[in-house]
Amino acid sequence: MTEPLLSRDGDPVSGAFVDRVNRFVIRVDFDDGDGSSDSGDDDVAAGVGDAYLGDPGKLRNILVPGHEILCEPVDDPERATDYDAIAIRVGDVWVSLRAALANDLFAAALHDGHLQAFDWAETVVREPELRG
Repeated sequence: MTEPLLSRDGDPVSGAFVDRVNRFVIRVDFDDGDGSSDSGDDDVAAGVGDAYLGDPGKLRNILVPGHEILCEPVDDPERATDYDAIAIRVGDVWVSLRAALANDLFAAALHDGHLQAFDWAETVVREPELRG
């Protein structure tokens, strides 16, 4: 079995996308229909919760009510949301909701030799950080 390209510290929880409150906040229904959370985690409340959406783009064809969504619980009392949106299922494909994650996935896939089209590359340099 192949190793995952990226791993997370905690287990994501699954829910259904409800709506978008603003550019950076979405509402997710974590209730699996019988009044309980499907995560199995007692710390995750069933029902509708707010999740931070790191991609402020329109995403009209992706953020469709009822689509399954993965969120990561965040334990930070200073935050306005209790979750980070990770990915949403569109058909049979999981679409990342973290714009910056694409760079990390590409770098990991390249480093691990999963991208044959780039076998010729000898050195990989990430984009430079912007400094104020």
